[in-house]
Amino acid sequence: MVALAIGEGSRLAFSPRSTMALVYLTFVGAIGGFSAYAYALKHLPVATVSLYGYVNPSITVVLGTLVLQEPLQRSDGRGGSDRTSGNDPGQAE
Repeated sequence: MVALAIGEGSRLAFSPRSTMALVYLTFVGAIGGFSAYAYALKHLPVATVSLYGYVNPSITVVLGTLVLQEPLQRSDGRGGSDRTSGNDPGQAE
């Protein structure tokens, strides 16, 4: 949307593969994720369900490393420890 707003729409290029990935993530991923979240809210305590915001990014980094062979960097570990400890370097005191 931002690219279109600043006049860079002509630089956008979608291949059939990227278009299908976008459609898949938009519909299947969103519906699956929302359904899993609603199911968890129904069957688990709210305090447990709220932990997904802490756990999900860490699982994503680990899966990216194991499945897609993405490099695991020190900044990933630091970001994870900051997130789980509640330390927000951008937060004003």
